[in-house]
Amino acid sequence: MITRDERSRDWLLSLNFKEFKLFNVLVYTTEELWYERAAVWLPGHSRYRNIDPLTKLKLQNKRLEGVIIGKWKFVKKIVNEKGTRIYVDMPPSSARALEKYKMQLSYELQKVNVFLKAIAIDKQAFDAGLNCRSINFRPTPNLTPMPCIAGNDKDIVRIAFKGNKPLSLVLARKVRDTIIYKMYKYHELEGKSRTDFVKYGFSQPGYFCLLPENPESRKWICDLDLGKINRIPLIIVGQDEVKNKYFNMSVFLPVEMQTKHSFERLKHSNQGVKGINFSLWKNQRVDKDEKRKLTVFNVDMDLESVETIIKMKYKLDYVIENRDYIALVESNLPRSKLEESIAKYKSELSDKYDVANMDIASDSDEEIVFLD
Repeated sequence: MITRDERSRDWLLSLNFKEFKLFNVLVYTTEELWYERAAVWLPGHSRYRNIDPLTKLKLQNKRLEGVIIGKWKFVKKIVNEKGTRIYVDMPPSSARALEKYKMQLSYELQKVNVFLKAIAIDKQAFDAGLNCRSINFRPTPNLTPMPCIAGNDKDIVRIAFKGNKPLSLVLARKVRDTIIYKMYKYHELEGKSRTDFVKYGFSQPGYFCLLPENPESRKWICDLDLGKINRIPLIIVGQDEVKNKYFNMSVFLPVEMQTKHSFERLKHSNQGVKGINFSLWKNQRVDKDEKRKLTVFNVDMDLESVETIIKMKYKLDYVIENRDYIALVESNLPRSKLEESIAKYKSELSDKYDVANMDIASDSDEEIVFLD
């Protein structure tokens, strides 16, 4: 069709032919007839389906230089048990620019591969894939395998419950879905940061892990409000330790034990106590108190653990061979001084928070800028 003017052309290009169920209607301009065809494989099935896969790709890869992903044309989507394959047509310049990025795009929390028909070894097999039919049902996202990942890599971002407490596999999937949801909401609101992740997965003892591709993406995930699950806050492992205040505390044990066994016994005996973050304790050692003939477990405790122990009147349970003991906890400061030090530290934190969130007046006192 030859249109009389640009407005007519734009109207024709904007027509929605999705009501045709038995076949696809593709509309091309003269320029687009020279586009190159490609297939993109998207493994797994996301719970966040409010946005179609190509739109997700466009939102997340809009800053790739030369790829011009906004001009890509959707051809067909094929869904199977393992994931989704989409076919697109792209400008020749996009195909060349993709080579710089190893023919990969960011999609959700991983990298996905782009396959060009022009360089396919078997072009007939490539075309035959277009004739495949989608399955009639969409597999449940919870049944999608969660990859394993080595969590000891220094570049990995690990997510856990507050206090570095582990997640179950089911909750790790929930964390993944929450991050994906917030990421695309961020891009829909014209967010400027890159969100490129090489891979994600589950690591022992129970962390959801992400490998950011660049510092900008790392900052984005570290600054993200991860929210709560079952009223327990989610945190970035290690970030809590940097912000935390530590106090040197001594736990007097009724039985002589080695450092490792002392810690494990304390942890097991008090595992039901909320607010004691054993995973944050550090610099552990065992000393002898000759005068009192007791074993002393010396450790640096995080602020929340110390506050919880104060509420418990400086006592912890200690169970050995089904016998219950009381382990007394003391600081190198008198109790009144310790509690005063905690109150002072929390007051300083509160002052910093108030300054950071105060209303800032502009040149005109009537105009107020609020910092969120």
